[in-house]
Amino acid sequence: MEFALQSALIESKDELERLGPAIRTLAADTLHQQDTTALPDYFLPRVSDTRRPRVVVCYEQGKLVGVVYTEELLFAGRPTGWVFGGDRMGRGLVLAAPEREAEVIATACEYLLAHGVHALRLWWRSTGNEILPVLQLQRPGLQVWCKSEIRPEGDWLHLGASYEDFLTALGPHTRRNLRHGRRQAEEEGFRFVPELSLHTYESAVASLARHMDATETRERDQRDRRFFAQFGSPVLAGLASADGRLVSVLSAVRAGNHLHLLSQFNDESLAGISPSLILRGYLIEHLIPQGIASIHFVNGTSAALGRFCDPVLMRTISIDSRRSALHPAKLVTARAARRWQRRGRWVPVRLRGILGSYMATV
Repeated sequence: MEFALQSALIESKDELERLGPAIRTLAADTLHQQDTTALPDYFLPRVSDTRRPRVVVCYEQGKLVGVVYTEELLFAGRPTGWVFGGDRMGRGLVLAAPEREAEVIATACEYLLAHGVHALRLWWRSTGNEILPVLQLQRPGLQVWCKSEIRPEGDWLHLGASYEDFLTALGPHTRRNLRHGRRQAEEEGFRFVPELSLHTYESAVASLARHMDATETRERDQRDRRFFAQFGSPVLAGLASADGRLVSVLSAVRAGNHLHLLSQFNDESLAGISPSLILRGYLIEHLIPQGIASIHFVNGTSAALGRFCDPVLMRTISIDSRRSALHPAKLVTARAARRWQRRGRWVPVRLRGILGSYMATV
């Protein structure tokens, strides 16, 4: 099948920033709400030093009609041919008119596979009304796996015109938890700290995250710092106990009338008062008068608030070329991973991401 769209590849931050005005015009014409996740502003901070941008831009008769944001894994600074796109809730993969998203993704997949890519791992927040792009791929020798699932606990929370309006929109159980939890916390001397210095925030994270995976914490910290640099002054807030110790802290950045909530760390020994939910309640009450209309939870959110977010239809797409020189190695590794699973051993998420369609087909 021949695609009508013409494509080009963007492989550097500078190139992408030069195209920024055209991308913003496309976003203004196609998005129904302010949503930075479809812009380079949201994509670039997520590209770590171990990856490089591989952004496909699609044109029709010289006019920009679509952008697919992906990044390629590097090994010792060299490209590997493994390409990833979209965050864990499927945002930040594609910018196009809703009715053209599948066409744009399919065009980008064809283009990347024709330019040194042997493995594609895409997470796409879909409308559900389209023909899946993988059904349109005609390149021979492809191994394709796709999974669709409704995630009722979304990542985009609308706040309302006031804190009372926000509480009214919640279920009675969550509303009661927020009110009762805050009252209990205040009786025990806990207090909301709306502004933290970066040093204070990082010191609290080091204390609260000491039992977490060090590599994951470091990578998240580096990502958050890239967001701070991209968006400007971060929102750093916390919940302090009566003795002044921070028991919950969070970081976020402002983008127009919404907030990207990046990270939150909590003292898990205080689960009885739910410091995470209490801090989010304080933050929401604090932000609404400042014009913030919604919160985007970058890593997804807990069930307490997630079920009041917009639900998400997730498409997980894995495409591998069986003609790649790495095909035998992927096949052998996937078989070994399957054996580990049958023996009750955990297969790391990163390894599953590397293997992609092989884990589903072996």
